[in-house]
Amino acid sequence: IVLFYITEVISKKNKNLGIFLVFIASLPLAILAGLRSLRIGTDVLVYIQPIFSLSTLVSSFSQLIQLKPDTEIGYLFLNFFISRFTSNFQLYLFILEYIIVLLFAFGLFKLRNNGSLTIGMLLFCFLLFNRSLNIARQFLAMSFVFFNLKHYFEKNNFKFIMSVIFASLFHSSSLLVLPIIYLAKVKNKILQYILYLILFLSVVYYSQILQVLVVNLGILPTKYLYFINNRVDIGINYPEEMIRAIFFLFLFGYGYFNTKFFVDSKHEMNMFMIFDFILLQLGTISLNANRIAWYFFTVYLILISRFFGQKTQSYRMISYLILYIILLLYWWWSFVYSNYGQTYPFEFFK
Repeated sequence: IVLFYITEVISKKNKNLGIFLVFIASLPLAILAGLRSLRIGTDVLVYIQPIFSLSTLVSSFSQLIQLKPDTEIGYLFLNFFISRFTSNFQLYLFILEYIIVLLFAFGLFKLRNNGSLTIGMLLFCFLLFNRSLNIARQFLAMSFVFFNLKHYFEKNNFKFIMSVIFASLFHSSSLLVLPIIYLAKVKNKILQYILYLILFLSVVYYSQILQVLVVNLGILPTKYLYFINNRVDIGINYPEEMIRAIFFLFLFGYGYFNTKFFVDSKHEMNMFMIFDFILLQLGTISLNANRIAWYFFTVYLILISRFFGQKTQSYRMISYLILYIILLLYWWWSFVYSNYGQTYPFEFFK
């Protein structure tokens, strides 16, 4: 965080040097991720390590695709590409995390005139870093979407749509971001609500829908059976409910009374917060809805950093103190007490 603070200060005077320092400041988190044990992150032994090991053994990319038809092609290509240079799994973990951290950091850097890079990365460390050690494919997709959020807020729809399509090469869930946010542009409200209802129901019950299309009707090929997830009832995640409720209510209220807070993207920012909150509630009965909510949750890195970027010095210290308490409580509750993703206690590789 100190390195990101130095980067933020210097970038105000020298943008090019600031860009270089983002690469340096992102290194410690990536190094920590690269030095971790295989037991840190539940998905490491499920698919991260097996796919990379397989990539080091195959002689061609097409062979890898044939062996892992259930995995997105972008993620397979990244594994195959890295495996041409090294078979060291720890180095692979470092590269993977470095890409994720860099894209989040540069996503915030591009919006630095309206926020704080330091606060944004502080939020990343407390809210997202532990998760990135676990669900690697989705975090690669999330980082690409986040990096290009500026295009959406500036209404550059073509670039944003292309970036989401590219992100889907690493995790197909990112594609659902597009219909969710662009349905907001439908002018007929009744039609809009009907389409949202259909969409959200499809998100919740997509496994059942796929099963009907593949097994019962035979419309889709059998390879789509790989994407069926039978995990439905995941219950209430109290830390997530707490952090979302606090951020949503506070920022929604603050933005209402401070018209300059959202700059020129008030509607877009509000929609991201609303979609995140709705999908989180649907996530109590569907893992898919919970996963998709994280794409929208990342907007809080921008909004909270923007809030601190606008605060006067007299209120800044107490605001920092409150934020630290909330983040520490969330981190302890999620990753220490609940042990989400098995990232605590941290273990180094041997």
